[in-house]
Amino acid sequence: MDNVAEKIRDIDLAGVVADAGVVLKNGGGGRLVGLCPLHGEKTPSFTVYKAKNSFYCFGCGVGGDAAEFLMKLHGIGFPEALKRLGIDTGGMLPRKKPMRVPAVKKESPPPETFDPVVYGRPDKLWIEKATKFAGWCHERLYENKDQLDWLADRGIGRKVVAKYRLGWNPGESDEKPQFFRHRHSWGLPDELKPNGKKKMLWLPRGLVIPLVDGDNVLRLRIRADKPRYYVVPGSSMNLMVINGDHRCLTVVESELDAIMLSSVANDVSGYVGLGSSHAKPDSTVDYHLKRSSHIVLALDYDDAGIKAMDWWAQHYPRAKVWPLPDGKDPGDAFAAGVDLREWVLASYPDGWYLQRSWRKRPPVTKKNLVVKKNIPGDRPGAVAELADLMRESPVAIVSRRDQLKIVSPNEWNYKNWEKFGRISQLVYFTEDVFDYLSGLSREKITWKDLNA
Repeated sequence: MDNVAEKIRDIDLAGVVADAGVVLKNGGGGRLVGLCPLHGEKTPSFTVYKAKNSFYCFGCGVGGDAAEFLMKLHGIGFPEALKRLGIDTGGMLPRKKPMRVPAVKKESPPPETFDPVVYGRPDKLWIEKATKFAGWCHERLYENKDQLDWLADRGIGRKVVAKYRLGWNPGESDEKPQFFRHRHSWGLPDELKPNGKKKMLWLPRGLVIPLVDGDNVLRLRIRADKPRYYVVPGSSMNLMVINGDHRCLTVVESELDAIMLSSVANDVSGYVGLGSSHAKPDSTVDYHLKRSSHIVLALDYDDAGIKAMDWWAQHYPRAKVWPLPDGKDPGDAFAAGVDLREWVLASYPDGWYLQRSWRKRPPVTKKNLVVKKNIPGDRPGAVAELADLMRESPVAIVSRRDQLKIVSPNEWNYKNWEKFGRISQLVYFTEDVFDYLSGLSREKITWKDLNA
């Protein structure tokens, strides 16, 4: 069997997959991605790992080597798969041992205790200095065309730069690409070097990404050369969360990616920028995550990312691993032309939508109110089902001229996931219900209105 296993590992899996009609594209990090041939999907979640010559689909959870791919694709046994691969077993019919693939475990051990950290605010003097420094750097960014072009290529235009007060620290000069300040001038305690001299506060050249609260700056993260990202001492370690009250939250590593996604797809999700794959939710982010109905996890799929996904699967069961169809992060995907709004929407459970524009219709008047009014007892079966589901649920439907949406407590949505999903499917995707609701004259609709 070991000899057969070696022969399977020598098979070009990407070639076998391509022969099956799957179009594979470079996904970064030694990955190839494409639409899974084992189940229907619109966004690629089928991934081939070239280094390990294995595959895994994040959509249906199937993975393995070349033999297992053919077995799943054609519904054949292991011997037949070997035959199609051209592997000679010498007349023996070995058993197939399932191959380990880099997948997030579905059955995880009880999670370790996790208590989200409650971070405090920096000292008043630090906030004052950081806010002034960030403002100065913000002005310098508008003078740096190369940096503005780089940001624009990653989906962050001038309006977004202004909204999030991004900046550029040029340093003193080309010979001195940084600033040094006395720590006590920023309200920080003195620290000593091994030689006994006082350490200075280092502010390196780079792109400045502030965490802001109103007019105040609470953190300064600088995208420099070495280290890649540097957090100025004294900063708050709260994570960046954008549109946190949204029922869908997308978790990414880079704060710049969170900023970019919020600019191109703010209506379909809120966003959390971890800063690194090792970061854990703080108390504020944990609050929002526990009240969200759907969590999209889009970390880099490297060793650190895989370990992090295991942790997220244990502590936030609603977190759905959702790889990008192109590039290693959302910024690369944007540059490659990926429609990131559709990418987030494709992660939604079947039949589930958070909010959707209501069918355009004229204002309700006395004249058309009589014409549009539904006849009592003349209800489609789907409307009756919706009324029954809403009867014992804290759910109402808001029907305005330009919008239709479901109103319900987040806590209830979380505990009654399946029922909420069915209500959403009926309201947003069932034509009979859609038409019936448009004929009601009320702005707020309850189950009693559906039974009238």
